[in-house]
Amino acid sequence: MLNKIAINSIYNVLGLGLPMIAAIFSIPALITELGEARFGLLAIIWSVVSYFGLLDLGLGRALTQFISSSRLRKRSVELKNFIGMAMYSLLFLGFFGGILMGLICFYSINLIKTIPNMPEARLASALIAISIPAIMISSGYRGILEAYHKFAIINLIRVPSGIWTFAGPLLVLKWWGNSLVFISIFLVLGRYLTNFFFAYFVKKTIHSYGFNRKIDLKNLKPLLTTGGWMTLSNLVSQFMGIIDRLLIGAIISASAVAFYVTPQEIVTKLLLVPGAVTLVLFPIFSAKFLSSKEIEILFVKSTKIIITIVFPAAFFIGIFSDEILNSWLNQNFAEHSALIMRIFTIGIVINSVAQVAFVLLQSAGLSKVTAIINIIQLPVFICILIFCAKRYGIEGAAYAWLLRLIIDAIMMFFALNRSFKNINNSYIFKVLILILTIMTVSYQFIGGSVLMLKLMFFGVFILTSSIVFFRYKTYFI
Repeated sequence: MLNKIAINSIYNVLGLGLPMIAAIFSIPALITELGEARFGLLAIIWSVVSYFGLLDLGLGRALTQFISSSRLRKRSVELKNFIGMAMYSLLFLGFFGGILMGLICFYSINLIKTIPNMPEARLASALIAISIPAIMISSGYRGILEAYHKFAIINLIRVPSGIWTFAGPLLVLKWWGNSLVFISIFLVLGRYLTNFFFAYFVKKTIHSYGFNRKIDLKNLKPLLTTGGWMTLSNLVSQFMGIIDRLLIGAIISASAVAFYVTPQEIVTKLLLVPGAVTLVLFPIFSAKFLSSKEIEILFVKSTKIIITIVFPAAFFIGIFSDEILNSWLNQNFAEHSALIMRIFTIGIVINSVAQVAFVLLQSAGLSKVTAIINIIQLPVFICILIFCAKRYGIEGAAYAWLLRLIIDAIMMFFALNRSFKNINNSYIFKVLILILTIMTVSYQFIGGSVLMLKLMFFGVFILTSSIVFFRYKTYFI
């Protein structure tokens, strides 16, 4: 099983990681051509589209959970009924979500300060809402393919789709000039092409029994019960992931959003590692064929592997944040965003570990618990964020973001201990505290040093870490 998990996780890493390479090369050119303020608006559009994609009421994830358990029990008739009802529901939610997003974007875009062309911004943000139905339907198709462990196919589609998101706007700038409206049209076209290919492979995967085309509302209740709490949890979590950008734009400026979101986009790409692993773990945990001891082993091993990969990468980005931003963008970005990037790297390590606990809770039918945890955090985070952004600027907003992730991890692991008493988290907490101490102290004394001193320090760190890793390999994998 571990080999299968590893192979599928690699597929997911490639699917999530290759578009990141496109982003690395595309974002500097987009900032140059669009300007900091207009690029900040494009970043907000990307975020809002991702957020509205969560309005599927968790039906995509619920499909994965239900199909995983039903396949084990060979309930083909139930599968046909539930898949059919879920897809009709997603189609309805797509149209509703698209109308809602278009209205909200059109009338609330004026809250963002220093937008150079307000009519263009309104039209671009409203046009992107047309992509919401395709995003909704695609989430259902993806949920079906994940339940069948078709991760190679999923990522074969995900790679060009992700590259389109970042490279597409560059093609627009080359062919049609500096227009956010044409960029929006191009992004919408990409979403519908992605949906077409998902539909094709889903049809090939479930051709043996297909799905019921009749609308039967009794099949909707169990899906909404499971998916509703998942959606609420994910909506609140995603909302907290974009509210910082919106509030920075409203409190400070659109240019400040660019200085904040650019390092965030770089660092948060490290979440592709826990994301890749947990995507594979979710249908396995949901199938409920593992013993409690096997769940503990799989949980601990997955967490160890994620820490072993994410921590060194995040630490490298944090140590060399000045050099990365200066060489990738310019000195202005390095001066404004280097400290923010270091703060983000600490938060990403914490969040990477918490994601495994989050997925285990949801796969066990405890999505209500994760939703309550996120609901408790939301008002606290918004209040702290507003205070810190007003008083300390974008650096204060970054510290508020970090504090939220620390609280989130503590609450997730507390809930996990209450629900899975056989899982011992003490080892993970000890390692996490050690890692955070190393990062914080190193950034304090080495972060602003000259490049040669940073290289020497990081070389010593890699050498020491390698010795420890190979000497105590069983503690890490």
